[in-house]
Amino acid sequence: MGISATESKKLRGEFLQAAADIFEKVLSKPPTPNVVELWNEHQEIRRVLDEITSKQAKLSDTDIQLSKMRSEKDVADFMTWADQIGIKRYGVTVSECDEVGGLGLLASKQIAEKDRCVTVPRHAMISVDLARKSAILKKVFESEVIVQNMANVGLALFICAHKVKTDSKWAPYLNVLPSFYTTPLFYTEDELQLLKPSPVFEEALLFYRTVARQFIYYLLMIGRNDVYDNTSRRERAGAQPPLLYNSPFTVDNFTFSLYRWSVGTVTTRINLIPSETARAADGTRKMVPALIPMLDMANHELIMGTEDLGEAVSYCLEDDCAEILATKDVAPGQWVSMFYGRRSCADHLLHNGFVPAGANPFDSYKLKISLGRADKNFKEKQKLFSEMGFSETSNVYLYDIGVGPSPFHPSMEQFARIYVSDMPAMAISDPATLRKAVEFLKNRFAILERSYGSIAEGKTLNEKNIASLKKAEVSILKNARIYCERWEKRLFEVVDKVSD
Repeated sequence: MGISATESKKLRGEFLQAAADIFEKVLSKPPTPNVVELWNEHQEIRRVLDEITSKQAKLSDTDIQLSKMRSEKDVADFMTWADQIGIKRYGVTVSECDEVGGLGLLASKQIAEKDRCVTVPRHAMISVDLARKSAILKKVFESEVIVQNMANVGLALFICAHKVKTDSKWAPYLNVLPSFYTTPLFYTEDELQLLKPSPVFEEALLFYRTVARQFIYYLLMIGRNDVYDNTSRRERAGAQPPLLYNSPFTVDNFTFSLYRWSVGTVTTRINLIPSETARAADGTRKMVPALIPMLDMANHELIMGTEDLGEAVSYCLEDDCAEILATKDVAPGQWVSMFYGRRSCADHLLHNGFVPAGANPFDSYKLKISLGRADKNFKEKQKLFSEMGFSETSNVYLYDIGVGPSPFHPSMEQFARIYVSDMPAMAISDPATLRKAVEFLKNRFAILERSYGSIAEGKTLNEKNIASLKKAEVSILKNARIYCERWEKRLFEVVDKVSD
């Protein structure tokens, strides 16, 4: 890109060294449980990634191509491609949906509830099965531990490869996808700070760290391709080519923006389908991740009161295709939607990039309680918690706090009794410990509720999503606090009756 071979070699050496250093110093180690330290680490990771990105930008136009906005021609090309590859539409078309700031499926005729809207044959899907047998990634799936244990990573690498290939058969589909996503993975530092005090703040930092680690790991792996090319024929004769040697990747075009975009594409659009080849121990087909063009244009809607909310996708084994069935009667000009699954608002934001409008009956708050190592009964309490099913070595415990009249699991009473007791072994049988436990829970929920303070409405889409998340979490905490207050009141009433 207008610079000398000497300068190019120098730039590559510099950013590969920076990648190796951050991997050795930070990313090869487990994340810290301290959120303040995790944030400081995040800033360091982001600084190094920015340094790498700025040098790659002098050698490749990957990020320029990636940032191009979708055009009307891209949508038209996608529709033509979809028709040619065998995707069938029954009275629906793809159109811009202002409500979500992206594409959606729009009904062009009356569609009855349970009628088919779209069918997508297996050969039109980007699945882990496809990635596993591809020439690009076959050796990676056979030998590489990360991909073997995390199929989504293999899918993301496959998408990266076909995004940089100029002749990919999947280009019409990939070109119509958003150029960025509204998940916290794409947030600025200021936007991440706005998430506090939500538990999503820490989860977002951990996910960003994971994606950064994977990117650096694979960038360094791709760097071995040049080393292999520069070895003599005699040396090559006794060595296997690097795992990504047959890929279209170079250290110039494999950028963090590309990998992050691919991960965002997978997390926001993924569905599970029956594998073509993989079988479980009982002989049934394993479910594998897949991207399903056209079908994944349907946006989320929860239709309460139906006999079966269903999964995100229906799969017809007889026709070997994925399909969308209308969740309700749809009139011409209305959007065809599907249910994305029983997820909390936090999970919707982290993985889908939005917070559902209205009440979410599946919402929950991840309550984290740490047991101080200075507690005089630390070992005994830790042992009792492990007997309840928690890790034997951890001192951090998580409970999902839900919505509705019973906001947490009954075992939380036992947990709280042990936590507050000076005699943990006797905690379950001591009536006084119950009152102390309920007060502890009530106060914990009250403190967390107050920590949100006044929630600003937000101006940008990301800010509005953050505000919606916080309001939902405050509602959960308030409900749990009131539940404990009523519980506490009943306990005092029992004591008063006994006293009388």
